[in-house]
Amino acid sequence: MLADDHAEFREGLKEMLSIDGGIEVVGEAENGREALALVKEVRPEVVVLDLAMPLMGGEEAARRILSEVSPSPGVVILTMHYHARLGRELVGNGASAFLAKSASLEEIVAAVKDARPNLPQGAP
Repeated sequence: MLADDHAEFREGLKEMLSIDGGIEVVGEAENGREALALVKEVRPEVVVLDLAMPLMGGEEAARRILSEVSPSPGVVILTMHYHARLGRELVGNGASAFLAKSASLEEIVAAVKDARPNLPQGAP
């Protein structure tokens, strides 16, 4: 599942994950509130959240998804402005990965695949 307030970014990421990573996107949200509701409804294996979104940002959405949804999906957070300290904090609190949006497609695909719960790391 993807959550980002920029529709063009979501669409491009969805296409790249599907074509290059063989990953099915089962839902999309424009903000953290929508993401939280959709995760509860759709129950994706992984949710990719933009850090800066309106109504509820990715940090708050990740915290609520990880505490309110059981079993919790893997959470990958993407950001335009990478902050190493914040990334360590979010991963320490349960997020699977924290990446800059400028990361390579291979890095993003690997992070999404590695974030899937109950699957061996690097599984297809």
